[in-house]
Amino acid sequence: MNSRHFSEKALLFSVTLRDMGILYGLIAGLVPSFADALLSFVWRLAVFGLSSGVALSALVYVAFYDVKTRLISTKALGVLLLCRIQLLLLCSYAPCLSEWFGLHALACSLVQAVVVCIAFMGMGFAVSTFTHQEALGFGDIKLLAVLLLWCPAQYVLLFLSVIAVIGVIGALAMKLRCQKTFAYAPVLVSGFIFTVILPFV
Repeated sequence: MNSRHFSEKALLFSVTLRDMGILYGLIAGLVPSFADALLSFVWRLAVFGLSSGVALSALVYVAFYDVKTRLISTKALGVLLLCRIQLLLLCSYAPCLSEWFGLHALACSLVQAVVVCIAFMGMGFAVSTFTHQEALGFGDIKLLAVLLLWCPAQYVLLFLSVIAVIGVIGALAMKLRCQKTFAYAPVLVSGFIFTVILPFV
């Protein structure tokens, strides 16, 4: 009886060890995958956050620089373009961003940027002809084009409407203060933040 009881315990112990070994093997196989997935997620989040933060800082710099000098910083626009390209590359590792920053979204943004900027250049030329004052400078057009590369197609009309309203208010304020020049970069940047960045957040 003792030998039989001992053999049953030994068999049960061996089965338990085997099951524990299988379980340990599964855990050992899952842990690296989980760790890799976590590290990959943290890396993607860090890249997205860094690119977005740098782009937002460049936008704020462009606005203040235009107020101070009435010029658009080409270097800041270059930083905005590099951040946009970085997010395009990130879409290969984070497909969830493709709707906003993927290749198809960038292609649509290029088309809308060309169309809108040509229209704004035409309106600016017409306003300058009748008022004999510069309406939109080439730097403002470049800034608008870069912002449209960041702007999803569904937000373009809202973005243009907001900057039009802010621009009219700014122009009226300029007339009341008898100012001869008007900084358009803060209008474009504030409209972009209101219509694109805030909804995304």
